[in-house]
Amino acid sequence: MRIQFDWMKTMALLLTLSLFAVTTIAQSSEAPTIATIKSRGKLIVGGKHDVPKFGFKNTQTGAIEGFESDIIRLIAKELLGDEKKVEIVHVTASTRLGLLNNGEIDFVMATMTVTDQRKREVDFGPVYFTDALAILAPKEGSVKGLKDLNGKVAAVQKGSTGAVRILERGKEAGIQLRTIELDNYVLCLQAVQSGRAAAMATDRSILLGYAAQDPRMIVLPDRLSAEPYAAAFRKDAADLRALVSKIFEKLEKSGDLNKLMAKHGIS
Repeated sequence: MRIQFDWMKTMALLLTLSLFAVTTIAQSSEAPTIATIKSRGKLIVGGKHDVPKFGFKNTQTGAIEGFESDIIRLIAKELLGDEKKVEIVHVTASTRLGLLNNGEIDFVMATMTVTDQRKREVDFGPVYFTDALAILAPKEGSVKGLKDLNGKVAAVQKGSTGAVRILERGKEAGIQLRTIELDNYVLCLQAVQSGRAAAMATDRSILLGYAAQDPRMIVLPDRLSAEPYAAAFRKDAADLRALVSKIFEKLEKSGDLNKLMAKHGIS
């Protein structure tokens, strides 16, 4: 009995140490607070550099331009008194949560859809735009709707809700649809342009931006799901989330949010 008791104590101790180590790793970076951001003198936000109308890098000026980028700068102005005191770090669907949780960015504002699964990992601010899953395909091609993707391949961004939703919609429509998951939207578009994929599936507003750049492409009219966008915060960053939520409330009441949507042709 003595040997068994010592063994059980040892196993319990090892389990406790393991749990402590995991917790320490998960919380290895301090939560971004209003005080720490003001002390730093710069807001650091995970945003898009490759999505027309939302966050797109101007190759001539190097500036990040778009609806979300403008909002990020307004938040920086409210928080630090200067819209230039901000760094917009490029993120993708597969990198944004890692960068957020390890403390490299203060929050995420990057065409991120609110889902129940993501709510387990992060806290969301208010929804500032609701998009819809759609399909982009060549104008002269055979894909005119979801069912035309039967037996074909759709390009999707790795880690995105679109990657999951398009397969769900295909199953509901009774078609055999395959996807290729790529690291960013540009690679998805290139896959369609080269014929590697028959279509690209993601949020409609994102696709409209890419279709505007390539007149050979068209965004099909079907809206296949609702995709509500919101900023994402670490669960231990309650004060920052509360402040950003108040700023969104102010932008909505003043009508500035709608003005920014109109400025960038988002609807």
